[in-house]
Amino acid sequence: MLERESNQIFSEKLRARFIELGLSKQTAAKITKLITPVKLEGYTLVSYCAEPFYRDHIISPKKDEIEKIVQECWGKEYTFKIESPSHEEDVPKIKNSKNPSSDSQITLFPEETNYIPEKKKKLKNKGHFEIPASSKADENPSSEENFQPPVNTEKPRTLDATQNFGTFIRCESNLVAYSACEAVAKNPGNLSNPLFIYGATGLGKTHLLHSVGNEIIQKIPNAKILYITSEDFVNDVIHKGIRVGKMDEVRAKYSACDVLLVDDIQFLEKKDACQIEFFHTFNELYQKRKQIVITSDKFPKDIPNIEERLKSRFLQGLLVDIEPPGFEDRVAIIETKANLIGLKINQEISFLIATHAKTNVREIQGLLKDLLMNQHMTGRSPTIDSVTTILKRRFPTGNMEASIDTTAIQKVVANHFQIKMADLMGPSRQQKFVVARHIAMFLAKEMIGLQIVAIANAFGKKDHTTVLHAMSKVKELLDKDDDFRGSFIQIKRKIEQLMQSN
Repeated sequence: MLERESNQIFSEKLRARFIELGLSKQTAAKITKLITPVKLEGYTLVSYCAEPFYRDHIISPKKDEIEKIVQECWGKEYTFKIESPSHEEDVPKIKNSKNPSSDSQITLFPEETNYIPEKKKKLKNKGHFEIPASSKADENPSSEENFQPPVNTEKPRTLDATQNFGTFIRCESNLVAYSACEAVAKNPGNLSNPLFIYGATGLGKTHLLHSVGNEIIQKIPNAKILYITSEDFVNDVIHKGIRVGKMDEVRAKYSACDVLLVDDIQFLEKKDACQIEFFHTFNELYQKRKQIVITSDKFPKDIPNIEERLKSRFLQGLLVDIEPPGFEDRVAIIETKANLIGLKINQEISFLIATHAKTNVREIQGLLKDLLMNQHMTGRSPTIDSVTTILKRRFPTGNMEASIDTTAIQKVVANHFQIKMADLMGPSRQQKFVVARHIAMFLAKEMIGLQIVAIANAFGKKDHTTVLHAMSKVKELLDKDDDFRGSFIQIKRKIEQLMQSN
C-alpha cells in the first residue's frame, strides 16, 4: 500500500492535468477517484478500475499522461498500469441465436431458457435475462395476473434517422458522452444502466439519444425502442392514465419496451404522481435489464423538486456530461454544418462566427440558416460585412468589442514563454518565438473577435495569410499535442482573469 499523503499529491496533480487536457472538473474528479493508486509492484504503480467504460474509453487512452504524473511524484524509472479488480465478474458474451458466429449482430438479452426464478435458485452468473411472462407476477406482486396489454393505436414519437453517430460532430467537449452512447448502443442492457447525459441546452444531448436508438434498431430490427420526452410521459400519466382511467394501458406501453430513451427528465419536477409512476417504470425495466438512457440539463442532484429515491436511481448508472464547445470545436462545427447545407463561407467568416456564437450548437445552426437565406436572396456568398450585420442582429446586447486589446494578450503570452515583446513581434523563426506568436494570434481572434487583417496589422505582418497559417497550426496542435494544449489553456485562463478584472 502507498502512503496516504503520496496518494493525495498524485490525485491532485492528476485531476489538475485532466482539467488542463479539456475534461470537465466533475469528469476529472471522477476519473481521479477511480484510479487512486493501490500498490507498488517494483517500479510499477498499479491502479484498479471497476468501471469498464471509464477504464477502456477514458483512462487507458490517457495512460501516457497518467504515467507522466507518476514519474513527477515517484521518479522517472516508474511506470503505470491499470487493471480490473480481481473480484470483477466477466459479463457474458451474448450471441445472436440465429447466427452465433456473426460479430456484427447483437441481441438485447439471452434466450428465456437462461432465466431461473430467483425464489427457486440464486443466480450464479450476473448475466442479463429476459423475464418470461409466467414469472412477472412473482417479481412484481402488484401487477395483475394474466393481464394482456391492449393494442396501442396512438402514433408514437419516432426516431430521427438523420440524427445518428455519423452526423454527430465529435469534439473534446462531448467526446466522453459520445463514447458512452456508442458503447451502450453496441451492447445495450449490458454496460451501463441507466446512462445519464447532462449538460446545457443545445449541445447535442438529443442527437446522441436518437443516435443510440438508431444504432440499436439497425443491429436489432425487432427491438422495441421507445423514445419520449418527459412531457410525453406526463401526458400519458395525467391525460390517459389518471383522467381517462387507462393507467394499465400506460404501464403496459412502457413495460413492453426493450430500450427507453427519455429526453429532458428535469421537466418531471413538481409532478409527484408522474414521478411515482416513472420510479416504478424505471425499476421494472431496470430489473429486466432493459437499457435506459436519460438526458437532462442538470446533474441529477441539482434537479430541484425531484424525489430523492428517483435521483438515487439516476446516480447508480453511468453519468456523462457535455460542455459548451471551445473555439476550435465551434469552428469545426460551423464549417461542417455550412458544408451540409451548401453555405459557402471562408475560414475568416468561420472564425468570426465562432468568436460570437459561444453558447450552443443550436445558436450556430440558426445563424447559418440566416446566412443561407441571405445567400439565396442575394445570389452572393456571405461576406465579413453581411455576417457582422447578422451577428449584431442576433446578439444585440452582445459584447462586440473587447474589454482588453491585442497588446494585453501579447504581454500575457510573452510573459508565459518568458520572451521579450520584440521577439514575439519580430521576424525570428526560432520555434519558441513562432509558437508564442501563433498562440497570441489565435487568442486575439478567439477572445476579442479581431478580424484576420487587423491581427496581421497588430503583429506587423503585411500578409494576412500568415495569420491564417497560425490559426490552422494552433488548431492542429490542440488536437494532437497534450503539452501544447496544457500551455494554451493556462495562457487562456490568465487572459480570462485579466478580462474579469478590467
